[in-house]
Amino acid sequence: MREYAGADWNINFDASLLMNPEIATVPPETSVSEVAKLMIEKNIGSVAVVAEDGKIIGIVTDRDFTRCAAMEKHVSKAVELMSSPVITVDHRENVLDIARKMGDYNIRHIFVERDGEIAGIISLRDILKIIPEAIYCYIPHAEKKNK
Repeated sequence: MREYAGADWNINFDASLLMNPEIATVPPETSVSEVAKLMIEKNIGSVAVVAEDGKIIGIVTDRDFTRCAAMEKHVSKAVELMSSPVITVDHRENVLDIARKMGDYNIRHIFVERDGEIAGIISLRDILKIIPEAIYCYIPHAEKKNK
C-alpha cells in the first residue's frame, strides 16, 4: 500500500505520487478469457493492450466486459473488446485535475505519461484511497482520528 501522508497537497500532489507504475498488459490477440483471468488473478479493473512496438493501443476494463455482455456482442480477442484511444495525463498533473478529467471522460482508469512514454496508471480506486487524507489537509476542523 502506498503512503500519501505528508504530501504537499497544494503544490506537489501530482500523478507521479498517485500512479501505479505496474501496468498489466496483453497483446491484441489475447483471448478475452485470458484477459478476464488476468484481471481476476491480479484483482485489477483494467489491462492495457500493447502492440508489438510496445505502444499502448487500448485498454480493456471491467466496464468493457459489462458493456459487451449487455449488448450481447460476441468477441474473442482483447483488440475487439478494448476501448481506444487511451486517455492520458502528464505526470505533473494535480490529482484534482486528474479526477476532473476522469469525470469528464466518464472513465475509471487513466494512464500517466512522462517524457512521451506511459509511466503508470491511476484508477478511481487510487483516488478514493486518498480522500481521507485530502479532507484532513483541506478542512481545518477535521478531527484527528486514531491519535
